[in-house]
Amino acid sequence: MDREARSAPLTFRAEMLGDVKKYRRDVNNLQSQFTKARIEKTRDSVGGASGHVSINVPVQDQYRQQVLAGQEILVRTGDSLTRATQVAIETEDVGNEIIHDLGSQRETLERTRARLIESDLELSRSKRILRKMYLNVFGNKIILIMIILIELGILGGVIYYKYG
Repeated sequence: MDREARSAPLTFRAEMLGDVKKYRRDVNNLQSQFTKARIEKTRDSVGGASGHVSINVPVQDQYRQQVLAGQEILVRTGDSLTRATQVAIETEDVGNEIIHDLGSQRETLERTRARLIESDLELSRSKRILRKMYLNVFGNKIILIMIILIELGILGGVIYYKYG
């Protein structure tokens, strides 16, 4: 289940890993309950119905109980280390995905910046061309006004010369 959860798509991965952790906790709880029940049964059978270990219990049984308790602690510690390792691996995977995404976003931003610089250059060229066109139009208007004034002067001179 853990392998399937790790290889699942990112959108489902967190939920599946959470379920796996929950199932592991349940299994660990059941194992600890089973171990406690087994210890209690051993105590009851050895020490009587009161639940207290009697003084007549052999030293070997006490060592056995200590070894079982130590083994249980060792198993829980191993499970805890396994979970911590899995969390570290998941964190590393997420970090690698984020780095990959940031790299592609950086490339996109660099291409966009290059396009922006190119567009800015084109806009500058367009402004210069428009300014030249405006100056040409303004110059042509002045020339037309001068031609009209000269024609009006000639027309006024012809009228004055003919009628005047």
